[in-house]
Amino acid sequence: ILFILTIQTAMVLLQKPKHKIQNPKTERRSRWLLLLYIFVTFALATVGTAANAKYSQMIWIDLRDSGKDPNDLIVNELEFWINRLALTSYYVMSWILDLLLLQRCFVIWNWNILVIILMSGLLLTNIGLSITSMVAASKGAIFTNLPSQLAYLVISVSTNFLYTILVAGRLLVLRRRTIAVMGKDHAKVYVSVAALVVESSALYSCVGVLYVVTFALHSDVGN
Repeated sequence: ILFILTIQTAMVLLQKPKHKIQNPKTERRSRWLLLLYIFVTFALATVGTAANAKYSQMIWIDLRDSGKDPNDLIVNELEFWINRLALTSYYVMSWILDLLLLQRCFVIWNWNILVIILMSGLLLTNIGLSITSMVAASKGAIFTNLPSQLAYLVISVSTNFLYTILVAGRLLVLRRRTIAVMGKDHAKVYVSVAALVVESSALYSCVGVLYVVTFALHSDVGN
């Protein structure tokens, strides 16, 4: 699915604009940056998925005769470098994905300094927590017992939730201002975009909250 979405997105970005562009150089640079963005995230997701699949093969097939119980291998998952590689890939990918969310949020808020400080602070905190988790992982810590990982998950879900509120709220405010000046017909696009933002983040937020709860309770449901 991710491969198909990546190809479809690349095809859209490679299409020639149907309308005249005021600044072709800037538009062309933006397209190449977005192409780089989608291929980097695709590469990181592929590495993470492949490494995770190899780890699953090791604990259920390759190491079945090692004398170790699969449950012990799962609990001590960070002892395997292949699993640490998967975790690192997912961490870096989440940083890049959050950067795009923040850029969109900043543009919609016209680069408001308070919004920049708030959202950038959350991103930097998440980066610090993920690095802390990886350092602990290199020392043989148990993943589900890491406070830094739980904090990372909480802030990650909170960032997505706050982003949705900021963007959707800003769009609705702009809609009200547009109606006051130009009428309802010119404000329909704001409702559509706000609904798109809410709908796209709703699934992630719901699943994220459930995963945070199961992770905090050390429940197997999170798997």
